[in-house]
Amino acid sequence: MNINPHLRKLILAALSLPLIACMAVSGLIATATPSPIPLTSTATTKPTRTPKPTATITSTPFYKVEPARAPVSVAAGGFKFVPVKGYDVEESNGGAFLQSDDEMVIILLEAYAPSSGISLKRLMGFVLNNLEQRYKSFSATDPITTEVGDVKNISIDFTGEEDHDPIAGRVTIYEPLNGKLVYLTVLAKDDQRWEREGQKAYEQVAGSLSFLPIEPWQACPIHTNPGYGTSADYPIRIGGGLAQGAPRTRDYLDALLGPRGELVEYFHSGNAEANGKTLDEYTIIYESTFRKLYFDIYEYDSLRAPLGMQCSARLPAAVR
Repeated sequence: MNINPHLRKLILAALSLPLIACMAVSGLIATATPSPIPLTSTATTKPTRTPKPTATITSTPFYKVEPARAPVSVAAGGFKFVPVKGYDVEESNGGAFLQSDDEMVIILLEAYAPSSGISLKRLMGFVLNNLEQRYKSFSATDPITTEVGDVKNISIDFTGEEDHDPIAGRVTIYEPLNGKLVYLTVLAKDDQRWEREGQKAYEQVAGSLSFLPIEPWQACPIHTNPGYGTSADYPIRIGGGLAQGAPRTRDYLDALLGPRGELVEYFHSGNAEANGKTLDEYTIIYESTFRKLYFDIYEYDSLRAPLGMQCSARLPAAVR
């Protein structure tokens, strides 16, 4: 899920709604000079009145948006929400991906450890930059910030075009106290789909969203070898190959916690060569500690957390 990645009132941006302006123009109409009326009247045929055309009303498709019965908890992300009934749901340690049956409405929730000194407004600037590069004719509302309880948030509405189809959506970034940042993105494709369904889907998910403490999972398997993951000679064999290696690595890192349960930031910092293999190198950060971890996406072995670290959820399962 690479959509980059986000409760308050917003100014709703219209989704490609054509505005039709009717202008009344008055002018002088030349009239013919009347002819003399004959003394003997002749029968005239009464003109037939042409009926006005009946206006054709096209019914607007109605999309029913209802909450699903069971909520979804993302322990490693520190949040819980109720999905939209009938939407496909795919969960990971980093969040959840939902979509309508026709794939025209997409909902993405992603959690990231906060970076010190980076404000919500700046983070939203990164999001806007990514959206602007992705969609043609892009426009967005000014960010709106609010605070509900101890949760700060910032939102924008946006419109654009993808493959000649109009798109519209909303991004909200939540900043709960002592938790991960949670990005909620809802995108609707096709004319007026945002107004007819996307906005309702956003309100359903956003209205049900709550935040949970991120705590160490007591059953987290921890390796006994101090070199596991931290040395290129003993990489974490995450498996998955080119297709699934990167998502599986992110799923692993999203579950990782520091020695005292600290939230972990991470980024891909390059590649390393070891024993004839190319490994993915990630830098992880917790508090003021920087460490490098090495991943082998071509082989799989039972996964564990590096010695001295913890995890908040199950690590990725064996590759199928």
